[in-house]
Amino acid sequence: MRKVLFTFSIASLMLLMACGSDDAFQNDLETVIDQMNDMDYDEAIAKLQELEEGLVGDQYETGRINLVSGMLNEAEYMSENIAELEEMYNSAMEHVDEATASEDRDIELYSHALSSIDQTLNRFEDMTQLDMYQDLEGKRDELSEEILGDWLPSLQEGIESDLESQNFAEAEMQLNEMNRLHQMMPEEIREGVVSEYDEMIAEERERFVFIPEIVDGWNETVIDNDEGSIEVEGVRNIDSGVEVVISFNDYYKNISDQLAFSPRMILSDSDTVSGSLAETRLLEDKAITKYHFSTMGGDIQVDDISRMDVEAPFEQEEAIQVAFDGTDGEYEIPGIESIKELHRPEWTLDGDNFEVEIDRFFVEDHNIEITGVIKAEEDITIDETSRAYLPFTKEENDTRGFGSNEVELYADTEKDFEINHSFSDPITEFHNYIDLMLFEHHLSVDLTDGQLYEVSDPVFVADLENRTHRTSSNLYDEHNDRELINQSGDRVKEDSLIMRASAVNRYTLNDRFDQFTTTLHVHQGNSGVDYGTTEFEVYSVEDDDEVELYSTTIEEDHDAQDVEIDVEGVTELKIQISTDRGSEGRQEIILEEPAVE
Repeated sequence: MRKVLFTFSIASLMLLMACGSDDAFQNDLETVIDQMNDMDYDEAIAKLQELEEGLVGDQYETGRINLVSGMLNEAEYMSENIAELEEMYNSAMEHVDEATASEDRDIELYSHALSSIDQTLNRFEDMTQLDMYQDLEGKRDELSEEILGDWLPSLQEGIESDLESQNFAEAEMQLNEMNRLHQMMPEEIREGVVSEYDEMIAEERERFVFIPEIVDGWNETVIDNDEGSIEVEGVRNIDSGVEVVISFNDYYKNISDQLAFSPRMILSDSDTVSGSLAETRLLEDKAITKYHFSTMGGDIQVDDISRMDVEAPFEQEEAIQVAFDGTDGEYEIPGIESIKELHRPEWTLDGDNFEVEIDRFFVEDHNIEITGVIKAEEDITIDETSRAYLPFTKEENDTRGFGSNEVELYADTEKDFEINHSFSDPITEFHNYIDLMLFEHHLSVDLTDGQLYEVSDPVFVADLENRTHRTSSNLYDEHNDRELINQSGDRVKEDSLIMRASAVNRYTLNDRFDQFTTTLHVHQGNSGVDYGTTEFEVYSVEDDDEVELYSTTIEEDHDAQDVEIDVEGVTELKIQISTDRGSEGRQEIILEEPAVE
């Protein structure tokens, strides 16, 4: 082991113990020690060689020669390596200066500085008393203190703040930086610290179906009128090309999934790229969509955009040109939280000869799971068919299969059951409730607390269990690729439907409602004296019995007609039309806001 810096007290002790007392020899050694401490290695070597030659025949020859030889080895080693050590020292100090001089902390610079310091310190081996070694150790302590005392805490606080503001992209960036610091200083920054914040981000992400995101602002309008608007909100580069964010607001939100909406990017070199729908986020009053534009090479960038053309045949025949003058500010794509709840409702459904107890109602992302027990009071056959309907996304799922859904139960027995419903769209914070049909019972359930939900507003008939024919329940007529415009040229209100030819619709009421209301129109494209007339009829149906509740003839010169029908005690509501053809075709009948309450 080498020891570069020898103190006078150590040398004296060694001499007294092994070498006897000799003032001249001790003075010579003190001179050598001073020379070595001053890094005058050549002079120290010459003096030690002289001492070594003069010790032959000395009374304490063996001990003194061993001491001088050890010091000579140290001096020769330092003489041979001091230039390299000084070069490494200077390089390490330059890396430190470069890292600490940068206005923004550059993790690469700090990594290089620490690595350079550690490599240089290792080359010094046990020569820890050299000023260069002490300088490097001091710089390493300063960097460590900055990283552990300031940098790491600022990242921790930053991640917590970003999660509070739902800025996941920034939180991920700071987590990556924290992980890099851990890799630089694995002993000082434990892996557990990184894991803790990784889990924190993951747990917060779990709340969302779609996390909030930030893109560059585009801020151009495609369509804007009294009913709503379509806006190009933002744009950004992605791995495969360019992503454009477009919002459909108010009226256009309700028809966004039916529109023949075809955006096409015009690039600065006159090439064109068609967009494909990549994602839709449904909020209360808007739908936010992402369209992706990419080529085979995936080499287009935002800077390549000249403009965007949008085919919107429902609005105008020619494509709408959307200017691009560069990005402006930022646009935050709102996040949407999912519903993940386990409820223990303890509901009881009473049938004529059975009782159903529901003890578990689980909601997670796209799925609903319901479990409980059926208790039979006598031998019965029961229909296990279950229907679930989400009014917000207008999506239905039922358990009907290809075979029978009837099951036999025997008196004083009970049977456990589990019912599962899956939906293509996620169940989100905007889904207030779900409509269920369980064991021949209809009920509405609050998705957030698992309690029975009292539907106070009028219910759109298309949200009921139904069987329809030649009917579309959208604001956009996909059959003819057109909006629902009445005979007066006005768009009809949300929650309307259109019936064609000899359509027959059946809606299950199960004695739950008192009144049916709607306004009858003829679609503008099929109105006038050349489209004949239509018989409109409404019936109450109970098993095989039908009772007419209402009928009217829709004439060629039809004006809007309000309909109000008493449906108290009605099990099934049947609405049918029968059209007489005119010279140009048949009327198509719009039911504006057909609802029960």
